[in-house]
Amino acid sequence: MTLFDHPIGDANEMANGKFAARQGQPLGMVVDGSVTNGVEVRLDSDVSVERIKVGTFVTLQGSNNRFFGVVTDIALGSTDPRMKYASIPTDDVFVIQALQGTVAFGMVSVLPQLTLPDVLGDEQGPAAAKSIPDHFSRA
Repeated sequence: MTLFDHPIGDANEMANGKFAARQGQPLGMVVDGSVTNGVEVRLDSDVSVERIKVGTFVTLQGSNNRFFGVVTDIALGSTDPRMKYASIPTDDVFVIQALQGTVAFGMVSVLPQLTLPDVLGDEQGPAAAKSIPDHFSRA
């Protein structure tokens, strides 16, 4: 998935290791979804959830089609439900960096609107999205 934004992050983003979502930059991977509710994309660890906005247009690369959609929700996720009750030393940069992207991660919901086949034929063009990309498709 890519966001249509600036091509490179600023100095502050580079210094703290978190990059804003930029055009052409992979954002994450499809991990769940349905045609009705859209797909869930787990963000890569270097993508800042704070920089993604609801309503942003994104591209999802499926195995046979490219899907064009819009971000409908942004959430925080965790692989361990105990994390929200644990005392995590927020002043220890090493611990925070180890947890970000592995145990703690960002999620975005994307509702596909249009599809475009990877290989266009004479009569093929953009069409309403009536399916969703496979698991592990890049966003």
